[in-house]
This record gives sequence, C-alpha cells and structure tokens, in this order.
Amino acid sequence: MIVTTNFDRLLEQALEAEGVMPTIISSAHDAQGATPFAHTRCTVIKLHGDYLDTPIKNTGEELSRYDEPVSVLLDRVLDEHGLVISGWSGAWDVALVKAIKRISTRRYTTFWTIKDPMTQAARDLARFRCAEILQIADANTFFKSLHEKVLSIAQFNAEYPLTTIATVASLKRFLQDPSRRIDLYDLVIGEACSVKEKVESLQLPVEPSGIDSLITRLQEYEAIAARPVAFFSTLAFFSKKAHYPLILKALRWFISPARLQTRDAWYEDARLHPAVLVFYAMAVAAVQGGKPELLKVLFLDLKVRDDRDTNKPEEPAIRHRLPKHVVRDDTARKFPGCTGRSAPMPDRYFATLNPFSANLCTLSADMFPTESEFATAFHVVEILASLWHLDHMSQTGAQHPFPPDGHFWYHDRLASESTLHKLGVEAERDYPASTIGRSGLFLSAEQFKSVYQRLTELMAQHRRF
Repeated sequence: MIVTTNFDRLLEQALEAEGVMPTIISSAHDAQGATPFAHTRCTVIKLHGDYLDTPIKNTGEELSRYDEPVSVLLDRVLDEHGLVISGWSGAWDVALVKAIKRISTRRYTTFWTIKDPMTQAARDLARFRCAEILQIADANTFFKSLHEKVLSIAQFNAEYPLTTIATVASLKRFLQDPSRRIDLYDLVIGEACSVKEKVESLQLPVEPSGIDSLITRLQEYEAIAARPVAFFSTLAFFSKKAHYPLILKALRWFISPARLQTRDAWYEDARLHPAVLVFYAMAVAAVQGGKPELLKVLFLDLKVRDDRDTNKPEEPAIRHRLPKHVVRDDTARKFPGCTGRSAPMPDRYFATLNPFSANLCTLSADMFPTESEFATAFHVVEILASLWHLDHMSQTGAQHPFPPDGHFWYHDRLASESTLHKLGVEAERDYPASTIGRSGLFLSAEQFKSVYQRLTELMAQHRRF
C-alpha cells in the first residue's frame, strides 16, 4: 500500500519494472469502485490525482479538502495500517493532515523518516501519531536497507519461527509427522547451536569477581536458557525412541561450552548453567511424559569430560552435569536467601524450573496439572541420579560412598509417602515395568535393591540429625 501526493507515474513505472502491476486510485471515481485491499498485490493511492488527468489538486484551496469517497478510503488506510512516512513535510497538505488527525486509534506503529530538521507541523503530527522518528541519510539508502532486512526476516522466519511459542508449535508438528524429519533435524540442531553461541558470546572476567556479579551472570544465563528449556523439555516430553539419537546429537553441541582463559573459577563453572538447566528440564519432562528410558540417554549415553581435568576420558554426563557442578555449595550459600541451606543449588534449580513460579526459565505448566506432580518428577530425577552415583562410587571402591544430595533430601521425607519409597515399592512389584527398570540405569533388580537399601539407610541417618 503506497499513498503519495505526487502527480507523476514514476512509482507505477518502478513497480511494473519489478513485475508488479499495481491498482491505481487517483480520483473519487476510482475510490468508489476500488478493489478491496486484500485482493490486490499492491495499491497506489494518488491523493492529488494523476498529471494525465484534468482534475488534479495543486492550489492551497484544492489541497484543503478531499472528495468524500477519497476521504472514506483514506480513513480506512490510516486506521488499518501502520505508516512509513518518507519525504513529506506536512506543511502544505492540509486535507492529509486533517485525515491523519481524524484517526485516534494506534493499531500499528508510525515510522517517520527524516533527513533534515522537521517542520513544526510535522513535529506536531508525529507527536499526535506517537511516531518513531528515524534519522536517515537518504530515502534510497533507507528503503534499500529496509528491503534487505525484510528479506532476511522472511527467510529466517520461513526456516525457524521467531518466537518461543511458534518454535515449540513447529517442533510438535514435526515430531508427529515422519515426512518432516529433515525439518525436525534442522530445527533441533539449530536450537542447540543457538544455545552454544549465546553462552559462548558472554565474555568472562579476566580477574576474579564478587558474589553480586556472579548472581547477575547466572540470571543472564537463565534468560538465555528460557527458550531452550521450553524447547528441549517439549522434545523430551513428546519424543519417541526414534528421536533419541537426534536428542543425543543436539545435547552434545552445547553440554560442554568451550573453556575460556580466566582466573575466576566461579564464572568458568557457571557457564554450565544453561546446559544443566536444559539437561534437568529434559530429564524431568521425560519422567512426567512416561519416558524413563530417555534418562539412560541423558545420564549415561551422553558423555562429557571433567571440566577441571580434561585429560581424563569422557564419562557419563550425570557425573559432571549436576547443579553442584555449576556453583559449589559453599559459594552458593553466600547468595541472598541461601545462607544455611543444605542444598542451595538443587533448591535454586527446583525454584527456577517450577512451572508454578513466576521465574523466566520454567517448564511448561501444560505438562504438569499440579505443582505436586512437578515436585514428584523433579525428585525422581534427583533420586535416580543419587542412586546411580551411589552405585558408581561403590563399584569404584569408595570406602564411605555418599551420593550428591538434592532438593528431595529435605522436602521428600515422609517415609511411607516419599517418592523414594514409592519407587522402591513399584520396583519390587514389577521391576522390568517400573520407572527404575525402564530407565536402564541398573543392570539388574538385585543391583538396584542393593543401592536402594543403602540410600534408604543414608536418608534415615540423615533424618536423625
């Protein structure tokens, strides 16, 4: 839609040169019989007429009013469209100024480009329209740049929707349509690459920083993780076994961000925060979605190196991607509200991912009808991680193996109603069909029973203190 005060036909000629045949409205008669805007590829409204026609508007008297059909049409345009104003002073076209001021709605933004200082009439009109003023070098450069940006957005939007909601909706469609497997691959790997790039784009301080700056950095990482938490948890919740290799490949992209030179160990460890948030979000969503077998992919099949000793061989991700690896407990207890907490980072992760909280980086409430269901799924993930660690330490000869604690240690204590107890009862009843059995984290029911008994004893001892 182009509205012009010019008499010439340069616009029409330029459009036709690009293969666009515009609908021209240059008189009251044209306005009365105009094709609806929705059914035209391009409409050019020539408010002052066409130089080849007799009734053109040029004098002050003629420019003070438009014919009724033109005024009605112009009111529609101004009410239903945003404006990009270029090369217009607003000083002489009285009828056009009146038309703009008749429209009190602000459905879409007005952008007013200027090269030279604005006239008083233009400033008043821009203020009335709440216009965004854009200083430009010249119209040719501006519109060329605008055209390139629109093309870039259109191309990007065709491949990857711009909003989280749209991206997740695309993910759901691709997951259930086998013919979209290439689209699914591109979307998932694209999201994984995006996480890695955003994390690694934040520079680390060369010298050690204080607690306040570390807290700020964690909040920045949580803002980065908000979209991938929503995306990858949805992937885990709705995935099928055929999708697990893709999940594994995607996680390998960002589970271990590149290390940078810094003397601040706090910041280096904190760079794991987005990856661990996504890792936990996927595990919790997998449990809630009835896919405990995905936990083996996340916990064991996904391999990482110890970030503090990269000479060691890769190990299962569950060894080095827990909340305690992001910020050590002694440091986390210095955070506001964390003084005296026994498990400060697991508590932070529980609160951060809780879909019933007001945090930025939460799981979708659509997956969890109640907050207690979220708590149960979160505790199942923590318990399975603790059981695996306890078993691993026992097998490696630790004299007094003790698993990493978590939120469940201090918030899941009622013996007969605890998540740990329910998992044990379920496994005792039918181990192959149980959450524990399907997870594949233990070679046999006997192996699980042994480590389960040990964890139960440790928690009983813990409750006595």
